[in-house]
Amino acid sequence: MAETHFWRTEGYEVFRGLGMTHEYPRHWHEETLLCTIDGGYGELYYRGAWRPTPAGSTFLIPAGEIHANRGHCDHHNLYLSGEWSRFWRDPITTRGDLRQCLLELCRRVAEPAEALALDEARLDLETALEGSGERPPGYEAGAVRRARDYLIENCGRNIRLEQLAAVARLSPFHFTRVFRRGTGLPPHAFLLQIRLARARTLLREGLDLPAVAAETGFADQSHFTRHFRRTFGITPGVYRQSKNLLYRQRSLAQTTS
Repeated sequence: MAETHFWRTEGYEVFRGLGMTHEYPRHWHEETLLCTIDGGYGELYYRGAWRPTPAGSTFLIPAGEIHANRGHCDHHNLYLSGEWSRFWRDPITTRGDLRQCLLELCRRVAEPAEALALDEARLDLETALEGSGERPPGYEAGAVRRARDYLIENCGRNIRLEQLAAVARLSPFHFTRVFRRGTGLPPHAFLLQIRLARARTLLREGLDLPAVAAETGFADQSHFTRHFRRTFGITPGVYRQSKNLLYRQRSLAQTTS
């Protein structure tokens, strides 16, 4: 049985199709469409001809372009606002790096992710589409230090990539490469580590989970719990309780000694 899952956030829409067999007649979209075929097989009608779209292939349809689809496949469709056709020559590619960037942006939309993570994923996709051969920038200590300090001081805020790049005094494109090269992590992953470190401190101080999630900039308690468990292997509730149990055991030992 075919299944369709849908997620939307500002500027993005994602459709995840499983076991799709529907044939879509010739049509067009107001947004740019990026589609990657996860499994099965399909065909794309574009500019007067049908072309195969096997598993692992990705295609881009600019806004306003007439096209049609058919086949039996699993796929991710990403609809993007803005102009993307300047990045594209051949409509179909099997480049693995491009496919991974597309899937990462789809995942960020589905989470949903905060602004910085979406900005990073979008920029990575743009870079993959451009196929830039630019040499990676060197490590610029001052720019990285300014960005790091800003993230530490503002870890509870929803930070945009353009805002962080301005603090570093670099373009967003240049900044993400400099920061990753200097720290070993992209900006959003680095911010998550700051938040989780701060969360551990607050949990040890006895704050409850909703308050810790709000204080450290997570969208909600479930978002906080998911990242905490993924990083430390236990839930924040267990971490907080273990600390309190240890404290009670020590207090009891002091009383009976």
